[in-house]
Amino acid sequence: QIPIPTQLLGLLPSNPAENWPQGFKLHHYTDNLKKDKNALVGTSTKTPFVSVDADCPKYPDLRRAQRLSFAVWVLLDTILAGYGQTTRQSLLELDSVAERLQTALRGFNAVNEALKNSVGQIAPSTQGVVSSDESVEDEESWWQ
Repeated sequence: QIPIPTQLLGLLPSNPAENWPQGFKLHHYTDNLKKDKNALVGTSTKTPFVSVDADCPKYPDLRRAQRLSFAVWVLLDTILAGYGQTTRQSLLELDSVAERLQTALRGFNAVNEALKNSVGQIAPSTQGVVSSDESVEDEESWWQ
C-alpha cells in the first residue's frame, strides 16, 4: 500500500462534475476525515485535516488544479522513484497547469499499464483509465 498524502485528499471535490469512477474510494477517506473534527494528519508534525470544499467553499477551480498539479508529485515521486527522467526542476519549468497535469496523467497511466502487465491482466490503455491526448506507448515514455 502507498499512503495517499492528505494534501491530495483535501483537494478532492465533494461534488465532482462527473461521478467518481467505479471502485474509486479516496473520497470516502476524505469524508471520514472531514467528519472527525479532531482528526490530525501529518508525519512528524500533526495538524488538522483541511478540505478545500469544507474550509474554503469558494476556492477557485483553477487554483485547485494548480495546487493539484504540484501536490500530485508528492505521490508520483514515491511511486516512480528511479523510473524515467522527470525531475522536480523539469516540472517546475513546465509552462502551465495543464502541462503538469498531463505529465502526471502519463505517469499514472504508465503505472497502471505496468501493474496490469505484472498481474497478467493486460487491457486496452483507454479502458478504465482517464484518457489523454497522448497514449503511453511504453513504460519509459511517461516523462517525455
